[in-house]
Amino acid sequence: MKIARFWEKTSVPARMPSGKTVPVLGWGWSETSREEAQSRARESAQRAASWLESTVKTPSTYGYFGRPPREEIVREFQNAKGETVAVITRNAYGVQVLNTQNLMFIDVDIPPSKSLDGVTHAIQKLFGKAVEKPENTIRAKIAATAAAHPEYSFRLYRTAAGFRCVLTNQLMNATENDSRKLLNEFGADVLYQKLCRSQECYRARLTPKFWRCGARRPPNRFPFDSPQEEQKYRTWQREYEAKSQSFAVCRFVETFGKNGGNQELQMLIALHDKLTQADSNLKLA
Repeated sequence: MKIARFWEKTSVPARMPSGKTVPVLGWGWSETSREEAQSRARESAQRAASWLESTVKTPSTYGYFGRPPREEIVREFQNAKGETVAVITRNAYGVQVLNTQNLMFIDVDIPPSKSLDGVTHAIQKLFGKAVEKPENTIRAKIAATAAAHPEYSFRLYRTAAGFRCVLTNQLMNATENDSRKLLNEFGADVLYQKLCRSQECYRARLTPKFWRCGARRPPNRFPFDSPQEEQKYRTWQREYEAKSQSFAVCRFVETFGKNGGNQELQMLIALHDKLTQADSNLKLA
């Protein structure tokens, strides 16, 4: 699981083909030291500068999936051996995210309805045919996929955009082939699958998106440039957290397979359910 404990940034000059010189910013991260983070920041900035200076642009590998997300660590969890198995971070939108090494989260979104679908539904209604809701179709697919894997147990939740499925009875490292297979079979988002492999962990949002709970956008993001910038952020954070308490991220629906299993997983699932308010009747956000 790639979790960055240190972040550094630096800039290098880039001479554009037009002759103009511009500063190019690079971020670097490290799990162990600021020195390593600073070294990676210089390398990152130099790669970006070289790419800008080139007259022949090839696809750049500089980006989100090559490094951990730039997020503040809120809380960490260790197993009986003292190994870090989960970390709560706060993302660029101020949302808390649970990052887990072995607890598999599978978010499946309901595809947005299209105008053509509306026409089709109208014709079906006109001729007295039953209209299947997209959410029922997705839920049926999830149930069928779970049934095809009796060796696993799952908990299913409803989210604002679709469903969340959690593997409850077996540790499943995000880099394993079985993990890739399950994510694909359930229909998890392609970018999410790529992120799981790149960061060697699963991610599950724990708190509402700010625009869904009536909060304003964060004024800045971590790491903060100054104590004043952090103070502004903490003021926003308190306002956001007060508003978010009136909303749930997901709602428990049902279980597939047998309950029980690994103690580590059960602890994290209980934490997930508490922080997402999955057992409440609050509006999903």
